[in-house]
Amino acid sequence: MIEKGTIQELSEIVTKENTADAVGNKSVFVYATPFLVALIEKTCINLMEKDLESGEVSVGTNINLDHLAPTPIGNEVICKAKLVEHNNKKYVFDVEAFDRDKIIGKATHTRYKVNLDKFLKNI
Repeated sequence: MIEKGTIQELSEIVTKENTADAVGNKSVFVYATPFLVALIEKTCINLMEKDLESGEVSVGTNINLDHLAPTPIGNEVICKAKLVEHNNKKYVFDVEAFDRDKIIGKATHTRYKVNLDKFLKNI
């Protein structure tokens, strides 16, 4: 079982392919918010994997994100997620993202542990 306060960290380099320009905001060559959301999810998924049993996955249900500052191509975005609440199948994370020494994003992300087969039957 993952303890409250457990931290997971992931990072990625900003490239032309993950900029605002790549998602339609032409000529804005900074890290795009949708890619920050994806990095937040990946970071929290990786942390939760330690708590999943065979046949279980995690699904995101909420992200409350403030994207605070731009990050140019070539810089590394570092995402740090901390488990702050765990109640049965519900997991809540506080997340911060950094570009070098400055914070570029803050978020709260909620995920749930589910049985994949049962989850897919709801489609």
